[in-house]
Amino acid sequence: MTGRSRFEDLYHFLLPVILGVGAVLIAAMVFLGNGAAEAVQAGYVLWIASIPTTAFFLLPLPLAWANRRGKKVSAAFIGNGVADEYSMASVLTFADTEVYPSNLVNVTGFKNFGDYRIDLVITDLAMIFGYLGGPLEKVFRHSVDGNVPDPKSIRVIENASDGICVAMDGRYFYIGKRGYLRRREIKTFTDQGDEGYENSVGSVMYVAIDRVPVAKLYIRYRVNPRFEQLLKDLHRAGICLGIKTMDPNITTDMVLSGVRFKKCPIAVLKQDDPAEVVPESEHDSSGIVCNSSLHNFLQMFSLCDKVRHTTRCNALVTMISVLLSFLAVSFLAVTGEIGSYGVLQATMFQLCCQVPVWLLSLFMI
Repeated sequence: MTGRSRFEDLYHFLLPVILGVGAVLIAAMVFLGNGAAEAVQAGYVLWIASIPTTAFFLLPLPLAWANRRGKKVSAAFIGNGVADEYSMASVLTFADTEVYPSNLVNVTGFKNFGDYRIDLVITDLAMIFGYLGGPLEKVFRHSVDGNVPDPKSIRVIENASDGICVAMDGRYFYIGKRGYLRRREIKTFTDQGDEGYENSVGSVMYVAIDRVPVAKLYIRYRVNPRFEQLLKDLHRAGICLGIKTMDPNITTDMVLSGVRFKKCPIAVLKQDDPAEVVPESEHDSSGIVCNSSLHNFLQMFSLCDKVRHTTRCNALVTMISVLLSFLAVSFLAVTGEIGSYGVLQATMFQLCCQVPVWLLSLFMI
């Protein structure tokens, strides 16, 4: 994000216009026979009265009032262009842990095949999901009491909609649903009740090492209770939701089956790199930061339109004040009354123009 608002160009546009109009006024008064001193005074008064000091508060005031509200929910706007950038957004993406917190994900059953020990399977999964992230990272880490060895080498080979292939320490792990392994010509074992389990917002996750099936796990996923309200807020804002994940069990159908409110479009976005799920940035020039909940983030997001509309109104006030100053000073110059007006009157005019900008910023945010 650039952090720059298009309204910042208003000042750069008006300043040369004001200087040019002042110069034209001076030249016109000299041409009409007025004294040089009187002509210069008229131009000087026009410059003082017309310089758009309201433009200095055009953006900061709405943002300041918005951040004052954001302080109550541990959120804030960063950068002058944040309202422009976010008000045009049509899709918001969140990490899978916002939908399925790790404390609401449980392994409810386990079945191993062959002679590969259960504890080794859990340790391998803890290492793999420690790299992939997501809700299963903490689930498997707690299963081994937090003692997760670091793999010597690990990388994602493939991330499909219903499964993932990971190369770790010279072995290939195929993890996912039954259909994913069958498409790779890996034998799977189905038990009675598997289909019913998956239809009840759970997932049967198969694990194969070097194309040899070693285990399947029954994992229960429960949706964050606040997610339902989040969908309603997004729907009211006209925003679609994207869920970024590398969890082979999380699919769009599974998410939709776990929520009652289905009017908000949802899509699960499979990522190729764990860093893409929860991207980190050391610095950014624009954005919304929130140190609390997604609901509070959306409250700040909803303020973007208000900030943008208020800024637009402030820009209109600035244009009107400049136009009024042109007309007033030109009228005084034509009538010969310009000599009775000076810097004090021009300053008072500037202060009067500030009032609507402050009031608009206060009551529209």
